[in-house]
Amino acid sequence: MESDTLPLQRKKRQSQRSTTGCIMCRTRKKKCDELHPICTGCQRNGLICEWPSAERPQRRPRRSQHHHLPQMGYALPPHIEAMITVFAVPNADMASRLLSHFTDYSPRWLSTRTGRRRSEFLNHLIPAAMDSPLILKCMLTVSAADLIKYDPSNVGLKGAAVEYYGQALASLREAIADEERSGSSPSVADYTLLAVLLICLHEIQNFTSVHRLLPHLNAAAALFSHKLDATTAPPNSQLRQLLSDLFSYFFALTTFTHGPHLALHRGSSILESYLTTTPSALNPNKDPSPGTGAILGTAQQIFLIIFRASHLIQLAKQTHTPLTAAMKTKLAAMERQLHALQNKTLPPFKQGYTNVEEQGDAIMSELYRLACILYLKRTIDPALGIKGHAIQAIVTDFIRLLELLPPHHPVNCILCWPLVVAGLCTTLHAHQRVITTRLGQIYGVWTSDLVTMSMELLRRVQAGGDELHSSNVGGYGMHDLEFAMVLL
Repeated sequence: MESDTLPLQRKKRQSQRSTTGCIMCRTRKKKCDELHPICTGCQRNGLICEWPSAERPQRRPRRSQHHHLPQMGYALPPHIEAMITVFAVPNADMASRLLSHFTDYSPRWLSTRTGRRRSEFLNHLIPAAMDSPLILKCMLTVSAADLIKYDPSNVGLKGAAVEYYGQALASLREAIADEERSGSSPSVADYTLLAVLLICLHEIQNFTSVHRLLPHLNAAAALFSHKLDATTAPPNSQLRQLLSDLFSYFFALTTFTHGPHLALHRGSSILESYLTTTPSALNPNKDPSPGTGAILGTAQQIFLIIFRASHLIQLAKQTHTPLTAAMKTKLAAMERQLHALQNKTLPPFKQGYTNVEEQGDAIMSELYRLACILYLKRTIDPALGIKGHAIQAIVTDFIRLLELLPPHHPVNCILCWPLVVAGLCTTLHAHQRVITTRLGQIYGVWTSDLVTMSMELLRRVQAGGDELHSSNVGGYGMHDLEFAMVLL
């Protein structure tokens, strides 16, 4: 990047590398005045000030500022914008290490398949990374931030994570702006959308703040909505299905927790197009029967119901209007639809399944279905106590199925939402332990702070610290609880 395009004007002065200062000054090779909690250099440049000792001081909260992209609502965090050209480009050995880490670990984040199908998506991502420097930067961003969890004292790795993140966002902003100005070929457009979704994955897998995820999801919805009117088949239908599957998973569950902050009018058309059984312009080669996406498996219709219910309730909550009789009628119809989707082969489960992937899909779909029924019941009838038989019978079925699912099966990594919803309805300590134990096992694989936040939420509610766990639920059901995180 040329010096006249730097987002931060740097003064010419002599400086020495700090060996005892904050991590940021040491990485930037700047002298640190070691002022706690934020040194002068980091405060002046709007950078995140972290310290190498185990006892790091609390960072002073700063008012968020966003530089919005035209017409997209897409924000580049200012502290990242200021750091885009601060560091030297990581060397080839670092890039090779990060790419190898992505290849080895991304099946945990991007697939619920088993066996050889577990890493099938790499057949599309690796060629995309070779074709597009933007995709490569996004993949390295995800990988670097995840690898830091296993090597937290590696200052070079921290610098690479920040550098690649800054490069990825800067390149992504340019790609979106180019597409807005002059359009692009379908394959390039799919790469831009893939890059946005990889950044969404980064914000979830390496979670810091939900407010860093929401602009990216809105940008993905804006990019995706343009494809709905396309009359030509996508250049790579399997890649398009992966994009659709990934977007639907992120958007449907984020609508449950943070619907008012999402572009629901755009996301709704995308999910309705992809998750229904009718072939569409979004995926013209889609089979008329429900597909088995790399993430959602056979649970596409259940995710659509979760989205529809969340959308309806969030709209009512946003306008501060109680749920009307007509709204509750719609929710009751969704509940009946969920009952019709029950997997009839589950009772003789141990004798009925020989395929591990089919087994995981069946249990995962049932866990989401049962959790969604709990969600709807407590919304339709706020006076329905969780100790009643109607609720506890469903919770018991949920726990029975959960215990049939091996703790290291790939579908475990997308079970936070049903585990939290069911956990909010549990009354028996034995059931609570089963759910929190499974969340702990998921954290051992995903290592995302979203999982630990989910466990903390359940502990707080189950300890009686939240009205939601009592029988006196407000008019919006589970949405009366202000979720601070995304339940993915």
